[in-house]
Order: sequence, then C-alpha cells, then structure tokens
Amino acid sequence: MTSDKQGIPHCNDADEHKRDYFQRFDLAKLRDIEAKEIPYWIPQHRMMNIEDDTIPWGDKWRQGTSNFRTVAELYTKRNLWALAAIRNAIFTKKETPVRDALMFAFTAVSLALSRMQRYSPDSGFPNMLLTGTYYVPQIGREIEVFSWYRGKILSLIKGYVSIHLLSTSNVISTADSRRLDMSANSVDYIFTDPPYAEKVQYGELNFVWEAWLNFDTHWHDDEIIVNSVRGKTEDDWAAMMRQAMAECYRVLKPGRWLSLCYHDTSEGTWQLVQDIMAEAGFVVDKSDSALFISTSQKSYNQLTADKVNKRDLVINFRKPRPGEATQALLISGDEDSASFSEKVRAIIRAYLTDHPGSSKDRIYDEVVSRMVQAGEMKAHNFDELLAQVAEPEEGQGAKGKGQRRK
Repeated sequence: MTSDKQGIPHCNDADEHKRDYFQRFDLAKLRDIEAKEIPYWIPQHRMMNIEDDTIPWGDKWRQGTSNFRTVAELYTKRNLWALAAIRNAIFTKKETPVRDALMFAFTAVSLALSRMQRYSPDSGFPNMLLTGTYYVPQIGREIEVFSWYRGKILSLIKGYVSIHLLSTSNVISTADSRRLDMSANSVDYIFTDPPYAEKVQYGELNFVWEAWLNFDTHWHDDEIIVNSVRGKTEDDWAAMMRQAMAECYRVLKPGRWLSLCYHDTSEGTWQLVQDIMAEAGFVVDKSDSALFISTSQKSYNQLTADKVNKRDLVINFRKPRPGEATQALLISGDEDSASFSEKVRAIIRAYLTDHPGSSKDRIYDEVVSRMVQAGEMKAHNFDELLAQVAEPEEGQGAKGKGQRRK
C-alpha cells in the first residue's frame, strides 16, 4: 500500500479482487480510525518549539517537502496510534533497564515508520529514508509498525548479548563538553568527533526522537552549531569549540594524545580547527601521511558527490609535558597567498606522483592533513588549485573522480 503526502492510502495491487477488498473493507477501517481519538499520549511538540507558523522552524524546514509543524504530523493517524500504543506498553514496565532497552528500539524505528518513508518499487532496500534531512515525499510507503518494531528488538538482542560477553566494563554518560565533570590531568586518551559547523544540524535532526522520549527540547541555545535560522554564526561555533577543546586539554594527562576526527569539506573551517587546537595548547602530530578512518557503509551522497569526504580524516594532537617548549602553530594572516598556493600545489603534485589516479577527496585529505600539521592551513579554493596541477582521467567524467598530473 502507498500513500500520498496527506497520508491518503492507495492500493496498486495488480489483483482486481484485492483492490476491491481494499476499497470496501480496508478504507472503511481507515475512516473509522481517522474519526476516533488516540487514547494514548502522543508527542504534540512543535518543531524546534517554534509557535509562529509563518516562519521556518529551522534550517531543515522546506516549503512543500518538510513544512510540517508538529512531530505528530510526521505520521499517519494509524501509525501514530500504533506507536503510541507501543510506547504506552513500554512505560508500564517497572524495570528501568528493560524499559530503556525497549525505548532504544522504539526510537530506532520511529523515523522509518513516519511519512518520510519513500515509495521506490525498483529498490531492494527496506528503509528508504533520506538521511540527514526531513523529506516527506509525494508518494510514500507505509510500513506495518509491530512487525518492524519486533524485528528491531531481535537485532538489538544480538548486540546486547555481544556486549554482555565482553570482559571490559563500559560507562556511557552525556554531558556538556564545555564543562567536563573530571579532574585535571586525569584522562589517558581522548577521541573526539566534534560538530561540523553548519553541515549537520544535530538538534533539529534529534528533535523527533527527543519528543517521543518526552525530553526537555529547549536546550538548543547551547548547541555548538552554525545555524542561520537560529542566528548562530561561525563565530559562535568557534567560541564554543574553544571552550570544549580547552576542557579536553585540562583533563588530558601531560604527554598524552587527543585524536580529532573531522569531516568538514570547508577549508576555512579547517583553518579554525587548527587555530583552536593551537590556542588550547596542543602540539600537532607531524605524521608523514594523512590518517583516516574508512567506513564500510557509505551514504548515497558520499558515493556520488564530487567533493564530499568519503573518509573520516583524523589528526592527532598531544598535550605537552610540564616545561616542554612548544611552538605556536597559529598563522599570523600575513603569509603570502602565492607561497601558500604553491605549497598546496606541491603537495598535490607529490601525492599524485606517488598515487596516480587518486580520487579528489583523497587528495583533499592529504592537503588538509599536511597543512594543518604544519600549522599553515588557510581558507583557499581547492578546486582551482587542483585544476592547476591535475586533470580528470579519461572516462571519469567532468567531475573528475580520478585525477592525474598534467
């Protein structure tokens, strides 16, 4: 069964008898559901707590494709009812660990069971959501709630069993990264994956889950993000990042390391990251090559886009020992742009000599890693500098998935 943006169902089965049954019985049941009140709690939260219907509720709001105003509007009446019934049953459990585990599964399926599920008859993927955004398609696919929820629980049980078999203990907590409840010089190692300026709108994308959990959703003034709708600028992002990295520096033991994983394709933001880490007091690792984490599962955008990081670039920083001389990594801003550009071109030439046919994103990773490690990263036009040194390999197309030296 498919449905349109208003949740009105359509039966497109080739069997005439099934279509007739749908018209005479299923639609009557659906009309009965629409006429009744849901007897359970449902999330009536207004998106991002914006009361004014005449303005966007956030960066992810789009007229026509995501112009819903409440969390409840994201669901058909029948799926909203079914989810509410499951949630109500979960909260009758007195055992907190069991209730939390069941709610974990609940939030894991809540978006897939919304009106954002796309209908794509040619796709074999069971879940057809556009990740990282709110998109309600013209024609959607409605998924039966209880079977989907049961399948998620069975999958999570396997994970819980694996965790239980581990001999090490795990402690998970949530806190404000700008105010860590830890003693100074107490942490052996930090791996941090900080927010990517305006690239991922975490608060907006978490809002539906937090509404179903009935959390306080009024925390967004403290979000480390760039968001023009909410008036949060790059300067705001940088100021809060400085606070967070200063806290990392405070709690890390002298001589120990912090690994920073960052994905942003903005050269200017990379310059800010470089400067923020230097201001905190960290010394950058002088590695000879770019370090990265290669994930096995890629999004469609990662696989096809011209300049989307397909790997997670990692740069290591060390907290100096007491009395250790450190060299400031901040650039003054007076560097000659021509000499900077020549350094970037030299890195590209050397990398393509050693790695002919490399993709554009890998060359970009190498440039960022080398320039940040040298403390010389600046905002620049990477595409322009790459075009001066390399050209797309034949058969790769105009976007140049593979590059070779001119």
